[in-house]
Amino acid sequence: MGGKGRQLEIQWVRSLKKGDPLAFEELFHLYGKRLYHFSLGYLKSKPDAEEIVQEVFLKIWHLRTSLDPDLSFNAYLFKIAYRQILERFRKSSLERRYLADISADVVSFTDEMNERADYHSLLELVQKSIDRLPPRQKEVLLMRRSAGMAVADIAEN
Repeated sequence: MGGKGRQLEIQWVRSLKKGDPLAFEELFHLYGKRLYHFSLGYLKSKPDAEEIVQEVFLKIWHLRTSLDPDLSFNAYLFKIAYRQILERFRKSSLERRYLADISADVVSFTDEMNERADYHSLLELVQKSIDRLPPRQKEVLLMRRSAGMAVADIAEN
């Protein structure tokens, strides 16, 4: 940025520091597209890059009273954007790891649930089969199964 452009930037930053929304708008128009393309280069997603630009300028607005007009506003903006991008990558990495952990738990949980469901279904089938037996066969089977009686002992009864 040339001397005249730098002087204009300093003037806008001073005005922004005082809460001037027009100065904020001028700085947004001056840096918004460059910040967007910078973010897009890292994120490879237009909506994410747009969000970064919005987050950066929102942060600028909140921190406006602490701005130093004598320092490079351009460098400050891009440093904030870079940190926001890194934070987004960190959160994304944590989310992927969390989802992987959850999906591993869900898979083992569903396998266990399927095994239980299969076991209960099998028990129901066995019980239905037992219920269809003639009374004496049913009695013998239950003596054998629940009482653990030997076949010879059952025959004596």
